[in-house]
Amino acid sequence: MNRNDEIEEMVESMMRETTHNPRDYCFNYIVSRYPKAAHESFGFPGKFIKSLDRTVYKEDGSKLELDIAELVGKDGFITQKSTINVEHQTTPIEYGKIDPIYDYKIHLIHQNNLPSISFVMTSIEHEQEMKCYTSQNNVFNVYPIVVKEKDIYEKLNILRNIDNTIEISQRKAMYFPYIAVFVKYNIDKKILEELCHIFTQVKMDTYLRLDIHHILKIMIKEIFKGNKQKTKELLTMITRKLTEKEFCELTREEQFKADIARKNEIIENRDYMMAKKDKMLYEKEKMLDEKDEEIKKLQQQIILQNSK
Repeated sequence: MNRNDEIEEMVESMMRETTHNPRDYCFNYIVSRYPKAAHESFGFPGKFIKSLDRTVYKEDGSKLELDIAELVGKDGFITQKSTINVEHQTTPIEYGKIDPIYDYKIHLIHQNNLPSISFVMTSIEHEQEMKCYTSQNNVFNVYPIVVKEKDIYEKLNILRNIDNTIEISQRKAMYFPYIAVFVKYNIDKKILEELCHIFTQVKMDTYLRLDIHHILKIMIKEIFKGNKQKTKELLTMITRKLTEKEFCELTREEQFKADIARKNEIIENRDYMMAKKDKMLYEKEKMLDEKDEEIKKLQQQIILQNSK
């Protein structure tokens, strides 16, 4: 099979993949892979010290996972060594996120014995001021990090003027996911297409290029989901520009992801069948309990009749 056929087959495979909540996924993916570079490029407050465990266990045994949890030093906003949690939101946080954000905050305070500040990163323009919320009878503050259209164009202009003879830094490479995730719907197609063209021209470390390719792949499918031809064209373009080594790595990575997807599907089907079986057992037990209750009532009636 020649390279063109391999690329076409790869692109067809990419188009069949599905990603739940693409923007959330891409945000979490890139921040977890490049925490310090993303912290600086995405404008998180404080001086990055290290990432923290994102898993939170509640008192009832349930598990929550933060988008971002970090230990930071002081800067112009953070006045002392603290922890921060940053949640990516595509909808206002009033829609079911207030209590989890408060749970995250309390968890970080207890785990690290330091103050903790909560942030929401969003492109929703009206989320521009700190707000007070109430959770579990406690009042706490949530600060917004709002990505505006001018922020998108500012970072896009930096990428437009990158020296293509020098390998791009991780920090500047983070502008690719920043723009792809937070670009507004009214300009997203135009901006993402230009971003893909810039990607094909920029010199990058192999694994950084593969990660940015991964983000662009997902956002191409999300933003152009109603246009199969354009989706295929852009996926082909960004994949064709990979070096032979990068393409081989991508092939292995895509195969690995396909294997994981198949295994997840098997697990989901198994969990569905188990849940269905549990429901049937529950309904059967409920029916038996109702029968027992009927028998008890009949026995009581018989005893009453015999006692007369």
